[in-house]
Formats: sequence, C-alpha cells, structure tokens
Amino acid sequence: MKTTIARAITALSTAALLSGCAASLRNPDIADVQRNAGHYSDRTVTIDGTVTNSWGVPLVPFKLYKVDDGTGEMTVLSRGSRTPAKGNHVKVKGVVRDVAVFGGQPLGLHLEERSNDVHVQAAVAAVERQKRKKVGVLGLSFKAETDDLRESPIVRVVGALVGKGWDVRLHDAHVDVAKLLGANRQYLEAEIPYLDRVFSKDARSVVEQSEVIVIANGHPTYKDVPSWMREGQTLVDLVRLVEKHDVQRGDYVGLAW
Repeated sequence: MKTTIARAITALSTAALLSGCAASLRNPDIADVQRNAGHYSDRTVTIDGTVTNSWGVPLVPFKLYKVDDGTGEMTVLSRGSRTPAKGNHVKVKGVVRDVAVFGGQPLGLHLEERSNDVHVQAAVAAVERQKRKKVGVLGLSFKAETDDLRESPIVRVVGALVGKGWDVRLHDAHVDVAKLLGANRQYLEAEIPYLDRVFSKDARSVVEQSEVIVIANGHPTYKDVPSWMREGQTLVDLVRLVEKHDVQRGDYVGLAW
C-alpha cells in the first residue's frame, strides 16, 4: 500500500514538474530568451511587459515596438496596422526569430507577433478552400463566456466572408442581437449587415442549414456539433474544440487561433 502511494506521489510530482517546465517555455522572461536564444529560436512564446518605444518605416508593411518585462527588453515585429502606445501594458504572443532585415536594416533577436490579421486571413482562406457558399459560424465572441464582441477577430472573418458573397448564418450562446447596445452593436453592424436575418438562437439549426460549419470559440454546446453533421458537410474548427476522429460524417479541418 505504501509503495503504491509513493509511486502515485512520484508520478504526480513528475507531472507537475513537466507542466511547470512547459509553462515556463511558453511564457519565459525576456532575459531567459536572450540568454538562451538558440533554444527559443522559432518557438512560439508569450511575453508580458510594458511598451517602451514604437516606430515604423515608410512603405514597409511592418511596425516595431519594444517591450520591457523588468528582466530585459525585446523588439516585437508586428504586421498589424497599429502598434500599442508607449507605456501600455501588453501580453504578446509570437515566434522568436534570431535575425531579419527590416527596411534595409538588420534586426537581431526579436519576436514576430502572431497578430489577429494573420489569424483572420488564415480562417477566411480555410473557409474559401471548401468552395461552398453556405457557412454557419458558431461563436462570435473571442471567449466563450462573454458577449463582448469588440475587436473579436471572428467578427472580421464573418465580415470578410459576407463581403465576398458567402451566405453566412451565425450563433453565439451569449449574444442576443436584440439587446446589443453601444460599442458592441456598432462594431458588429460595421462588419456584418442585416444582423437580425443572419443570427439564430439555435446552434443545431445553423449547422443543419450550412455546408461549412465554423467553430470559433470553445462553448461546451459546440462539442455536440459532430453528432449533428451529415455527409457532405465540412467542420472548420478554429479552436480545436473537437478532434478529427469525432467527426464521423463529413470532413474536418483543424486550425488554431
């Protein structure tokens, strides 16, 4: 009995240690990245700190800003149209790169930001590749348990699809179009016309009316989507809520925001 308990404690301790190591690799101090540049090169990490400077170069579609987390300072290369202002606190996810040329000038160790623009383009492209026009999008808010739609990248994905002529139907468990007010409604209406026509309160109904189904946030309801699908449909899972083997009828395309 004591041996069994001891083994269990050892296993749990090992799992906790490995989990902690994985977390530290994903969220390292800037100083650690700089000390171990070879180890972190081409890895995706998140840095958390304060913006100390930002700038751009005319006619170059990139911008730069520096982030200081108290242990060191790192340059971030962004493809976004805007950069955070000096003094702003930011959490930036990106890929560590050891060299680049920016505006004809060499750039040393830096973080290549994974911006929402890149995610939006990838999601739109994934839907377009299916070459079917009836699209159902499940989840508009970036997080599953909120109705805050401001700056949600999936709203921009829907706006792009609508603008290109796709027939889009929408569902979000926490969004009631009739009750949307202020900035939330303005942002949504700017991207998606005819809101009342395209929104449904029934997720299953959206799936039944669609040829391509997009899961855009991790609301638990959407785990049932594979069981609602039929042959000929395609599931584009932006958040990896389900696995390919869960989809017994139709096709599966997995992305990661």
